[in-house]
Amino acid sequence: MPDSRSSLGVSIELPATAAYFAIYRGSDIILTYCSDCEKHPRLRPLRFGFHEAAHATAFGKILLAGMPEPQRTDYLEARGMQVLTPQTMISREALDPHLVEVATRGIAWEHEEFLPRQTCAAVPVRNGTGMQVGAMAVSTPSSKMTGRAKLVESTLREHAGLASSYLRGGSVTVPVVEHA
Repeated sequence: MPDSRSSLGVSIELPATAAYFAIYRGSDIILTYCSDCEKHPRLRPLRFGFHEAAHATAFGKILLAGMPEPQRTDYLEARGMQVLTPQTMISREALDPHLVEVATRGIAWEHEEFLPRQTCAAVPVRNGTGMQVGAMAVSTPSSKMTGRAKLVESTLREHAGLASSYLRGGSVTVPVVEHA
């Protein structure tokens, strides 16, 4: 049986980033995989099972944007929207229009909302019916994002497409590249 992590394309070929995969699990948004290395560590406190701060993480935002409005309201009311940095959106008046843009564009960007000096991006992963079931994300220091937004976006979309193909029942071979 193939390694589902490489089959899902979680080992993203994008230098100077850590990669993540998050899913819906019941009513929660759960981080299920992190790929990092010594030179490009994952964001702390992100780890397997992390389920906080969806309003402030790129993977959380893309998954929130995919929820029906009543479910999103229940989710945010139950968990709150804590201030994590001065850039964190903590009101529905700020977050809701942002999530509409995220849903329209199919990518969530997070610029220093979860942690200072860090930027993250996430795109949806869809199952065979087209339903959003997960999110593929990367993080990198904000200082390393200059001029890389298009590369990050296209790479994420490529790998999320491969993961979606895998979930539709196809076999997908994704090269796994170790961090340099």
